Amino acid sequence: MADRLGDVEHLVDQGQQALDIAWSRSQSLLAESEGQPESHSRPRLYTFQEVAGFLNVSRPALARYAENLPDFPAGRRRGPAMVYSPAEIAEMRRLIFAASGNISYLPARQPIIGEECAIIAIANYKGGSGKSTTTLLAASHLALHGGLRVLIIDADPQGSATNTLRVFPAEQVIEPGHSLAGFYHGADASSLIRQTYMSGVDILPATFELQDLEFSMIARIREDSAFQFYTLIDAFIGEVSADYDVVLIDCKPDLGLLPISALYAASDGGLIVPFTPTMLDLRSTIQFLSVVASTGRQIQEAVGMEAFNFPMLRLLMGKCDGNSPAEKAIMASVYDTFGRDLVYGEVVPKTELITASFADQTLPHASLPDTVARKTMKTGMAGITRAMKQIEKDIWTVLWRRRWDEKREAA
Repeated sequence: MADRLGDVEHLVDQGQQALDIAWSRSQSLLAESEGQPESHSRPRLYTFQEVAGFLNVSRPALARYAENLPDFPAGRRRGPAMVYSPAEIAEMRRLIFAASGNISYLPARQPIIGEECAIIAIANYKGGSGKSTTTLLAASHLALHGGLRVLIIDADPQGSATNTLRVFPAEQVIEPGHSLAGFYHGADASSLIRQTYMSGVDILPATFELQDLEFSMIARIREDSAFQFYTLIDAFIGEVSADYDVVLIDCKPDLGLLPISALYAASDGGLIVPFTPTMLDLRSTIQFLSVVASTGRQIQEAVGMEAFNFPMLRLLMGKCDGNSPAEKAIMASVYDTFGRDLVYGEVVPKTELITASFADQTLPHASLPDTVARKTMKTGMAGITRAMKQIEKDIWTVLWRRRWDEKREAA
């Protein structure tokens, strides 16, 4: 009998070679750009004007803080402009908050008044809907623009978020069990978390062992009918939530045991369902929500308490250009039906996503050649900023019951 598995293994080897070649070529492209970061695992730097926008202050006001506050980050010169890293921006926030007392600069949640860690699942059982992209963009925005402490839980065995944040087994050794699987088998939750090159963003990485984890959980359910598999992620967050303001859970594209566990953990927080404005994706998204509702009722009946409440339940239309008549019609129908309060608007056109993914970075942190970057960055970031500000606002107003005008008082 022919060894067909050998053919598969050969394709795996060839695929790894293709990946290595594509990575090498993308880095050569990036190296042609002036001012490229010293390493692909570092985010881009930001101009003084951009920093003022992140902190929601005028440029003259930020200049006064820079002049008057001791130990204010000096940045570094790049051509005629001064530029700053995300870590330096975070330090600016801390110093300005200490001087002004304005919550807008250092808006960490306040447990003493009942502000709990905002837990948000990003889920849809349609593959390619933008779950990992949404997770990464939201994490970047909430940390950089919002000044919040963010944890990403990568609950997808594919590990797209893990790979994009440069947590590669080949470069940073992830021992077996360094994922949710490790926590399931008794590891301390905090020991599994990794820092990322995004200042203010940590990650619980994913490896393919998450697929084996689900099989282990299924076997345990068969042996122990009282096993509450859906509490796994909630229990993990319970051990580390004191260190974070927001937890984003990147779910895999199905509604198996791990996604159900993610939804249960986010019951009192948020559920964001990304989709592209096509009939196939819209129909699949509606089916997904229907299954979520029925699963939630089953869990409620099983545990005798409410679950899957999602006070922050939102749809997010992404990966769209809005150019075709069919796409425009679907987008208009979604807005007319659900209302703009429940739908985060068009995020990133397809071209910009492809360009950034070639650099293996998220758009807010990408440093691309000048021939590519200026138009794509401007177009892409406009859509990103609109949607991510809506997510930030909902965390403030829906989950933490804050007034959004407190955020604007720093202007």
